[in-house]
Amino acid sequence: MWDGRLGLLKCFDMSEARPSARSLCVRSVCYDPRRELILVGMRGSELYEFTRETKACRQLLQGHTGSAECEVWGMAPHPTNPDILATTGDDETIRIWDTKKHRLLRTAELGGPSRAVCWSQDGSMLALGIGAGQKKKGKSGGNQKSGQVADGVLLVIKADTLDIIHEARDTMEWISDIKFDLQTKWCGVASMDGVLYIYDVEKKFQLTTRCAPSVSYLSHFDFSDDGMRVHAATGNQELLFYDTATGDLIQTPSAMKNIDWDTWTIPIGWPVQGLWPEPSDAVSVALLTSCHRSNSKALIAAADEFGGEWFVVVCGCLCVVCVLFMCWFCSCSFVAVVVLAGCLNLIQLLLFLLYFWLHL
Repeated sequence: MWDGRLGLLKCFDMSEARPSARSLCVRSVCYDPRRELILVGMRGSELYEFTRETKACRQLLQGHTGSAECEVWGMAPHPTNPDILATTGDDETIRIWDTKKHRLLRTAELGGPSRAVCWSQDGSMLALGIGAGQKKKGKSGGNQKSGQVADGVLLVIKADTLDIIHEARDTMEWISDIKFDLQTKWCGVASMDGVLYIYDVEKKFQLTTRCAPSVSYLSHFDFSDDGMRVHAATGNQELLFYDTATGDLIQTPSAMKNIDWDTWTIPIGWPVQGLWPEPSDAVSVALLTSCHRSNSKALIAAADEFGGEWFVVVCGCLCVVCVLFMCWFCSCSFVAVVVLAGCLNLIQLLLFLLYFWLHL
């Protein structure tokens, strides 16, 4: 800290700040002369507040950090507490947040980048997939403290302490998605090698099934409510169905039309076809990269490759009113009516068809 004649008044050593910063590189400073406080922003996304006279320091916030190429991909809301959120990123950390209080609850070093994370149904465990397609120096394997955890490692940790429960590696490629089923019997791992790996949680995460490989990588997958079926989306925009116990590819997708899915995170399929815009020669269609249905099944959030994101009402009385008004105002064809009605439940569909029949 300097005076108007560039005389040194105070010197603050960031290596002495507690909690310590991930990087000692200072990105910005701001001085409040009225309160005699100094704010220091670090490269590691930490923000510290210093008192000028006493040099007392406190950390105001912290977040994921890294180089310009580092990203945050993994995010999972707590299954029972709507205020708790888990995130993982290329900075090789997992962080548990309280979104209501806007603060970090706990964090841990993973030893490798992570782009997939999920909670067990009771919130007691977190499963993480390691890897981001980056070449790492050193040994191919490792543990949490070595800093050399390889792509394809499955980590299972305690949610309260973030201690490792289980570690396995059955794929050489990085993990793109990871989920527990509704009963927390299975833990599924989707890999960039195009294979879905199923682990038996009750048998200490023993690998029980390797699903039939896809010609492209797997981007997302979901378990059915009973955990016996899985549907997965590939990099080629294919929708695949598997038998959880055997790993066999189900060759008759029509047999899956009445299956209830515990979650819906794949960006393709009948329930989300309305999210895709109509193809046009003049305007390129943005590729839908991700979506997530709410636990109430009333809302779905989606995002595309151009940075667009939105919320969509899946069903409800308002949906019926909107569709009926659109049919009256736009004189929709019968084919369009059936497509629009696809998002409604049976009762709503019957009311919709009755209205259409009365106005023929």
